[in-house]
Amino acid sequence: MRDIFAKASISAARKWTFSPPTTGEDSTRDSWTVRVPVTFALNNSDNGQPERYGRWRAFIPGPRQAAPWRTPDGAGQA
Repeated sequence: MRDIFAKASISAARKWTFSPPTTGEDSTRDSWTVRVPVTFALNNSDNGQPERYGRWRAFIPGPRQAAPWRTPDGAGQA
């Protein structure tokens, strides 16, 4: 199941765009690394209604996987 969710997350992320900063300290960097949490919600409520947006949910982290293009020193090669 985790593999299915991972593939769906990657598929969605490939459609995203990123606008790098044009001003400020970070605008001169060669690259940026971000971590974006992805939540999958399965509708299993008693009343059949989707869960209300904005409701607090406890976060249970799964295993971390390093991005394959990142180097150990953090100076990624895209």
